[in-house]
Amino acid sequence: VLDVFRTSDADPDAPDIYELEAANIFDKAAVDVIKAERQTGKVATLSLGFGGAVGALMAMAAGYGISLTQAEAAVIVEAWRSNNSWARRFWNELWEAFLNSMDNSGTLYTAGRVGFMYDPNYLSGTVFCFLPDGSNLTYPAVKWERKEVEDKHGVVTEKNVLTYRRGHTRRSLWYGEIANNVTQGTAGSLLRAALVVAEREMPDFVVGHTHDEMIGECDDTEQSVADNRAKLLDIMMTNPDWLPDCPLNADISDNFYYTKTID
Repeated sequence: VLDVFRTSDADPDAPDIYELEAANIFDKAAVDVIKAERQTGKVATLSLGFGGAVGALMAMAAGYGISLTQAEAAVIVEAWRSNNSWARRFWNELWEAFLNSMDNSGTLYTAGRVGFMYDPNYLSGTVFCFLPDGSNLTYPAVKWERKEVEDKHGVVTEKNVLTYRRGHTRRSLWYGEIANNVTQGTAGSLLRAALVVAEREMPDFVVGHTHDEMIGECDDTEQSVADNRAKLLDIMMTNPDWLPDCPLNADISDNFYYTKTID
C-alpha cells in the first residue's frame, strides 16, 4: 500500500489506490477503470480496511450513491481481502497483542509500530495502546462479558464479547475497532505535529483546524498567498522523526472563506 502511494506521488498519472482496487474488483486493467468504477474501489478501500465486511461496504456504498446487492457486496469483500492480505495480518497481529497484554500484565506486546500493555490496577484494569509517537490510547475497565448478539438474519445468540468503559456506558471491542483507533490516532498525531511546526515557523497563521486540515489566514496578496501555500505544504509533507518513512501528501486550497480543498 505504501508503494502505491509512493508511486502515485511520484507520478500523478499513475493509477491511484482506488483505481487499483477497482481494477481488482472488476478484473480489468487499472488504466481502463472509469470514474464510476473508481468510486466502487474507493468505497471498498475506505469501508473494508478496518475489518468491515458486507454490511460496512453496503452502508458506505449507499452514502456514495452506489447500489449493491448482498451477493455483489460479498464478491467485492472477498476480492478486496484477497488483494490486501496485509490487512488481515495486521488485524490479527493487533488482536493477538491486545489479548496477550491482558493475560500478562506489565508486559509490552507489539504489533508493527504499536504497543499494548495492561495495568490491572488502573481504572479497574486498563490496556494502554502506545502509538508510534509515544502517545497512548486507553481502554479502561476492559473485560469479557457474555452478551446477546443479533446477526443480519435476526438470529440472536450468546457469545463472549470484549468490552471497555467509554463514558457512562460500555462498548464492545474487536480487532476492527482497534485497527481504526490506531490508524486515526496516528493520523491525529501527524496533524498535531504539523500544527506545532506551523505555529513555530508561521506565527499567527493558523486560526483553526478540522479533523484532518489546518486553517490559516494571510494577507490578501498573490505573493503572500503563494508563500504561505508553499510553506504550509512543506510542513504538511515533512515527516516527523518518529515516522520517517511514511509517504505523506497534502492538498492546499485558498479562498476568501473556509471551504473544502478545491482540486
